[in-house]
Amino acid sequence: MCSMFRLRNSTLFAFAMFISLTFIACNKSGLKDLNVRAPYIKLPTQTLDKSIKTYLVEIDRFNSDGLYIKGTSVNNLLSQVQLNGYKSVNYDADLVVSIGVGAGNFYDKGITSVKRKTKEGKEYYMYKKEIEYSNNAHYRLFSKDRRVLDEVEVMNRNQSQTYSTEEFTTAKACEDWWYKNGNAIIDDLKAEMVKSAFDKIRRDLNEKYGYTETSSYVEFKTIKDKDHRDFRKFESTNRTVETAFKTMSTFSTAEYEKRIMPAIEFWEEQYPKYRSTDEKEQFLRYACLYNITQAYYWMDDYMKAKDFALKMMDEGVNAKEAKRLFDMIENTEETVNRLGYTKQHLYTPAQEGKGGV
Repeated sequence: MCSMFRLRNSTLFAFAMFISLTFIACNKSGLKDLNVRAPYIKLPTQTLDKSIKTYLVEIDRFNSDGLYIKGTSVNNLLSQVQLNGYKSVNYDADLVVSIGVGAGNFYDKGITSVKRKTKEGKEYYMYKKEIEYSNNAHYRLFSKDRRVLDEVEVMNRNQSQTYSTEEFTTAKACEDWWYKNGNAIIDDLKAEMVKSAFDKIRRDLNEKYGYTETSSYVEFKTIKDKDHRDFRKFESTNRTVETAFKTMSTFSTAEYEKRIMPAIEFWEEQYPKYRSTDEKEQFLRYACLYNITQAYYWMDDYMKAKDFALKMMDEGVNAKEAKRLFDMIENTEETVNRLGYTKQHLYTPAQEGKGGV
């Protein structure tokens, strides 16, 4: 792969090795990446009834004693929960999201001693206070006639964490410090748990039912060597690709399909020409097939995209990347079909009836 990925949980040495290998691979293939951004709808894992277009977020007053702690604004918390793709209203909603959040469960584990050693190896003890804490939080979905459509627990008593104070030289010093600061610490832990509960509710709600407008970087392969006989042709096609993707929206690929076709036709014309056993020529053939696959995938034409992905796999050049692309197409197709759609560019429930279908 010629792409530079973000460094995540790796050492500087591993990252340096990755850069070196990537540089070698790019030089070996004679290719570089053209990156464009593609908007689309991140689909939910489940769907609500098609009649649901609006929603309202409310507090389950019988199960929300945690919302009235110091420094907490209920309205501010409620505003943090949005159901993407649906319209928020203040009354007469098609869907009600009822949220319940507890005030926290606390267990005082007392003061514990920790054995330490000086530089000279002499043992001594330090002391700290530990508090185990957890919370309860859930949300329920109600239809307009108050039928329960779903109920999800995002926090429970079994998901506990432990707070530890700093270490003190004596148990009494630790106890005195806690006497002065303990109430503020508990308030902070409560506030932290309430905020975390709302964050989890928002994420879970949208993962299951939300239609999130988002975008993704898309890679196309192009020639790096300016002296290559086809460099100018690929550069011209790059401009076509960039223009085409700028016309794409989260709900339509119609204009994109028109604009990208000259690029697809160019790659389809080019790839049979690269029949040489020269390694760079093989990579160019692979690059054309890769680009056609990407172009059809973002057109939501999964059948054609899979056909060209299979041709990529048959080439045996960069087979791992070809398989990754094929699996991505299959996974997307399975998701849209399972939800009753044919594509991932579509009108959200709130947009339907405003030109959407």
